[in-house]
Amino acid sequence: MTDAAELVEAHGLAFEAHEVAENPYMPQESSDLRHWLCTLSGGPVEGFEFYLSAGDEACPHGPDAAFALSLVIEDVRAFRECGGYSDFARLIGIEDDDPSGAVAWNEAARLAPLVESLLESAPTREAGLA
Repeated sequence: MTDAAELVEAHGLAFEAHEVAENPYMPQESSDLRHWLCTLSGGPVEGFEFYLSAGDEACPHGPDAAFALSLVIEDVRAFRECGGYSDFARLIGIEDDDPSGAVAWNEAARLAPLVESLLESAPTREAGLA
């Protein structure tokens, strides 16, 4: 498994995070979390945006590139390990028929190939999601 900090450094990835009021892809209650719209770019990635949500304890001063990338990698891994939408809905703690789950599912599906491409470009090639 590739360390997110090593990946950021190896590719010289640029990172920006802007605090926002909510994460539109998070169907669960999140009033106790802070939310950021993040952008990673440089190296092998043209740039992609994603939302990050974390509590003050985990992220008291806002996210850095390695923290943000590690969370999005975890999310994509979890998404890929799901056997389908029903598994995904259970994973994120919602009912199968909750329409907000489809929004989260579609966002995970959008991010997965971007994150996987970045991992495949890791200098050690031991990245992967498995």
